[in-house]
Amino acid sequence: VQERLSKDSHHVHQLRELSTQRDGAFDRKVLSRFEVEERQDFDIRTICSKNDVYTGQLFSIEQCEQLNRMSEHYAYKQIGTINSGWTDQIYTLTAQHMACKDVPGMIPSTQIIMRQLIQELYGMFPEIVPGSICYENDGEPHLVKYNGKAKGTVAHTDNSEYKFITVNAILSGQDEYSGGGTYITVLDKTIKLSQGQVLIHLGDLEHAGADIKSGVRRLFIAFFACRWKDDLLNKPILENARDYEG
Repeated sequence: VQERLSKDSHHVHQLRELSTQRDGAFDRKVLSRFEVEERQDFDIRTICSKNDVYTGQLFSIEQCEQLNRMSEHYAYKQIGTINSGWTDQIYTLTAQHMACKDVPGMIPSTQIIMRQLIQELYGMFPEIVPGSICYENDGEPHLVKYNGKAKGTVAHTDNSEYKFITVNAILSGQDEYSGGGTYITVLDKTIKLSQGQVLIHLGDLEHAGADIKSGVRRLFIAFFACRWKDDLLNKPILENARDYEG
């Protein structure tokens, strides 16, 4: 019994350590001067080439769990601090969100993957000017959390003013929640992802979030700005649809 308690205590200690450490599941081999960085296979699949809708694998299950623990550890430490931790003060469409830059170690942990994803996006969208993709603002990327029975989001565009790119990854396992998914209006289809998978589409594509029936659904989202080789695509179309506060 004592041995079992010792093992359980060690396991809990490991989880607590993992929640606060900078890398963990994102550790990579330290490269020598002449070694080349290993490229990640994002396993990009085309859902609809006409409307530029794709899925892929952004994070491993272990990496998702790492990000979830990091965010909750940070949120716990911010209890009692107004507009810190999980907040509704950034985007009005989602109830709970958090900027990744606020979570200690999250940006450094994910930066290699996100840098490689940007390179992947140039191949997926060859009409984009090389070197022009960047985060839309300094609040990107960000996390979203839905608890229990939660309304999804109404049909909307992430940005109807400019032709930018949305990246939306699911951090929760399928056994952690029921409901959810992204409904794409033009396809009349709801896309459901497995843990670590990502949905990629242009920001002016109308979509909606399906209602959550139970559990906790966590998302990692990035809005990317870019410039297109056809300058007509770089001009404002309509009034910005994204709801910012501040």
